[in-house]
Amino acid sequence: MSGRPRTTSFAEGNKTQNYPVMGGMKIISKDGSKVTTVVATAGQGPDRPQEVSYTDTKVIGNGSFGVVFQATLCDTGELVAIKKVLQDKRFKNRELQIMRRLEHCNIVKLKYFFYSSGEKKDEVYLNLVLEYIPETVYKVARYYAKNKQTIPINFIRLYMYQLFRSLAYIHSLGICHRDIKPQNLLLDPETAVLKLCDFGSAKQLLHGEPNVSYICSRYYRAPELIFGAINYTTKIDVWSAGCVLAELLLGQPIFPGDSGVDQLVEIIKVLGTPTREQIKEMNPNYTEFKFPQIKSHPWQKVFRARTPPDAIALVSRLLEYTPGTRITPIQACAHPFFNELREGNKQLPNGREFPPLFNFTEQELAIQPSLNLILRPRNPNDAKAGQSSSSADGGAGASGGNGAGGSSNNNNGGGTGNGNNTPTTGGGGGGTILVNNNEKNYNPTRKKAGSTGDNKASTFNMNKQHHRLIGAHGGCPWRPPGYKYKRGIVGLHEEIEQFYAHMIPTGTEHTLRVQVVARIEAIVLNLWPMARVEMFGSFRTGLYLPTSDIDLVVIGRWEKLPLRTLENELISRGIAEPMSVRVLDKASVPIVKLTDRETQVKVDISFNMQSGVQSAELIKDFKRQYPVLAKLVLVLKQFLLQRDLNEVFTGGISSYSLILMCISFLQLHPRANQSQTTNLGVLLLEFLELYGRKFNYMKTGISVKNGGRYIPKEELQREMIDGHRPSLLCIEDPLTPGNDIGRSSYGALQVKQAFEYAYIVLMQAVSLNKYFNDCTRQSILGRIIRVTDEVIDYRTWIKETFESRLIAAQAIVPTILNDPLNPHLSLHIQQQQQQHLHHHHQQHQHQHVQQQQQQQQQQQYSSRRNS
Repeated sequence: MSGRPRTTSFAEGNKTQNYPVMGGMKIISKDGSKVTTVVATAGQGPDRPQEVSYTDTKVIGNGSFGVVFQATLCDTGELVAIKKVLQDKRFKNRELQIMRRLEHCNIVKLKYFFYSSGEKKDEVYLNLVLEYIPETVYKVARYYAKNKQTIPINFIRLYMYQLFRSLAYIHSLGICHRDIKPQNLLLDPETAVLKLCDFGSAKQLLHGEPNVSYICSRYYRAPELIFGAINYTTKIDVWSAGCVLAELLLGQPIFPGDSGVDQLVEIIKVLGTPTREQIKEMNPNYTEFKFPQIKSHPWQKVFRARTPPDAIALVSRLLEYTPGTRITPIQACAHPFFNELREGNKQLPNGREFPPLFNFTEQELAIQPSLNLILRPRNPNDAKAGQSSSSADGGAGASGGNGAGGSSNNNNGGGTGNGNNTPTTGGGGGGTILVNNNEKNYNPTRKKAGSTGDNKASTFNMNKQHHRLIGAHGGCPWRPPGYKYKRGIVGLHEEIEQFYAHMIPTGTEHTLRVQVVARIEAIVLNLWPMARVEMFGSFRTGLYLPTSDIDLVVIGRWEKLPLRTLENELISRGIAEPMSVRVLDKASVPIVKLTDRETQVKVDISFNMQSGVQSAELIKDFKRQYPVLAKLVLVLKQFLLQRDLNEVFTGGISSYSLILMCISFLQLHPRANQSQTTNLGVLLLEFLELYGRKFNYMKTGISVKNGGRYIPKEELQREMIDGHRPSLLCIEDPLTPGNDIGRSSYGALQVKQAFEYAYIVLMQAVSLNKYFNDCTRQSILGRIIRVTDEVIDYRTWIKETFESRLIAAQAIVPTILNDPLNPHLSLHIQQQQQQHLHHHHQQHQHQHVQQQQQQQQQQQYSSRRNS
C-alpha cells in the first residue's frame, strides 16, 4: 500500500463531519490476550453502529499512509487486516467512500470501519477492517525470480484474469484505481483467489474535472501521466495492468525507470517514439515537443522465446500510447490468452479446483453484453463451484456425443441436438439470447450508440417494426414499390437476387473507383517510376459494397517505407481530404489511409504486401467455380457491416475470413455447384445454421485446399508457424500453410451469435404458417438486413453528380488512358473495368427480361380474374 489517504475536494468536504464518539474503545485482558472492543459500522449497508471485538493484534505493514495490523475477530475467529490512517476532520475520506460502494469477489472486502483517537489532541484516525489475505502477487513474483524460475503460465492467466475482472467492475462504476501494481494484488496461495486492494489513490473520474497527474507507482505509470495529463481516463489502469502482465512474463519490470524522464525513455525503447497524433491524444500541450526518432522493438524480441503468442498479443493491446486504442478490461477478459481457463476441468497443483471465474454479476454482464457469449463457457462442465451460467444459454454437446440445449427465458432455446463423429459440429442446438432481461429490446447483434464511427452502413437505432418496410424503401431499397414476394423460401431466394442486383455497384460507381485508383497510381509513379500499384481486396475481386474501401498495395524497393512522403504528396496534389489522411506506421502492416476528395471513397494503401494480390486472384477463381458465391457473400457482408462486425480490430471477422467460410461451406455442400439454379434462400439459411449453431469453433479449423475439409485443431497445431496455437476462428491460409487467417478475430463468438440470431429470425419469416406475418407484404431479408438513408443518399449523390459527366461506356477507358497525368495505368484496371461494364450490361438485360416476364404473368393473371 502506498500514498496518503485521498480525500474529496475542499468544496465538497468543507462541511462539518459527524464522526462517532471516540470514547467507545475498550481494551481488556482475557486469558493473557489483549482484547479490543470498538464501536464500528459495517462496510456495506446502513450505518448501524455495533460493538466489534478483536485480539492478537500485530503490525504487518506501515508507510506514509499509516499502519496495517493483523487481528482476529473474537466472534468468528476470522483473521482481518486493520488499516489505520490519519483522518483530516475537514474532509471525507475518499477511500472509505469508494470501498463502501464495492462488492466483488476479486476486490478485498471492507467488513467494518471505526474511528479512534490519536496521542495528540484532536487527532482522529480512520480504521478500515478488511478481510485478511496472506500473500501478494509481488511476493510470488519475487520468489520465482530469486529461484531463477518463471511463473507457470497458468498462474499468470489466473492472476491476470481476476485482475481484469476487478478492473472491469470498478471502471463500470466510473472508479479509477490509479495504483495498480503487484504489491496491491492480494493472493490466497491455497485457492489462487486474487483480490485488488489499497483504494487510497482511487477516484471517481468525472468528465471535465481535472485530476492530479503525479499518481501511480513509477514503473506502472501510463505515458499520459508522464506527459502531465490531467484529463486522463480509466485507461491508465489498463496500462498499469499491461505492465504487471509483462513483468510476470519477463520476471522483472518491463519499464524500470529511475525518474519520470527515464521512465519515458524505457517506454520509447520498446514502443518507439510516439507520433504527433499519439502525443496529442496523451497531452495536447506536448505536440510541438521534439523527441529523438527511435524505432519500436518487436514484441516477440522483448519476451522469452517460449512466451505464448496470445500473451504477447494481449500485452501489445494493453501497452498502447493512445489511451483510446487500449482494450478495455472486459475485452481483455475475452481475449484468447484466457481461453484455456474457459475449457473447464482445471485444477491447481494442490488438487483444488480453480477459483470461481465465471460467476458474473448483472453489473458485469451489462458492461459489454456482446462479449457475454465468450465470457461465459457454453460447456456445462465449466460452470462449477459457484461459476454461474445464465438460463438463457443453451448447452453445447461435445463432438461425437449428444448435447441438450439449455432452456431460454424467451422460448427460443432448448431442445436437444445430436453430435456426430466428425469435429465439425458442436452437438446441442443451444439456447439463443434474443432478449436481455436487463435491457429492453436488447439485440445481441447490435452495438451501443456512438460505437459505429463513420460506418455509413451501421443500422444502430433504425426502426425495427416490420410494417415500416412497406413503401419507397424503408431500409429495403432493393424491393420495387408495391412488389409482392412469393411465400416461403422461394420469396427469400427472389429477394436475395433483387438485393444483389441493387447493391452491386453501378457502372458509374465502378468507373469513379477506377479513376481514383488511376489518380493515386499517377502520384506513385511520379514519385517512384520503377514502382507498381496493384489492387487487392474486395475491389479486385468484385465482391464489394457501395461504401467499401479500396485496397491498394505499392510494390517497390525502399530502405524505409515512404509513408510520410506519400502522405505529403497526396495532400499537396489535392487527391486526399487533408484531415482524412492517416499514417499507421506502428501497425503490423503499415498503411496510409485517406478519403478521396472528389468522390469521398476511402482508400487504404500498403507497401509490398503481395500476398493480398494473390489472395484476390484465388477468390476470383472460386467465383468462377461457384456462381452463387458473390450473392451469398454480398448478403453476409452487409449483414456484418451494419452491425460493426466486419473489422478485426473491433473483434469481428475480415472479409477474407468471411469469404473463405463461404467457400468452405459451398465446397462441402451437395448442391452448391449446380450453376444458378440453386435456391439462394436455402443456402443462406444453411450457412447461418452451420456457423451460428452447429460448427464447433473450439475444436475445428477450416481449410479450402484440395476441395475443402474441416480439420481438428490438434492437427493444425502441428503445422502452425512459429508455434502459434490455432485461434478461436481457425482458418488455414490456402496460400501459406501454417498461417491462421482468423487469428485476430477474438470476437468470433459474437459473430456466431449474430448468425444464430439471423437464422432464427429468417426461419420464422419463411414459415408458411398462416399465423405468421404475411411475407408477401413484408420484406423477408429486411428482417436482418437494412440499408441506411446515409448509404442511399451517398449513392444518389454519386449518380446525380457524376453520371452526366461521364462519357459513354465505350469511350471511358480510352479517355482515362489518354490522361497525361497517368500514362502508366495498369492493364489489369482496364481489363477489370471492361469486364465490369460487360457484366453490368448483361445484368440489365437479365433484369429487363425478368420484368417483361413478370408483366406478362400479371396480365395473364388479371385476364383470368376478369373472366
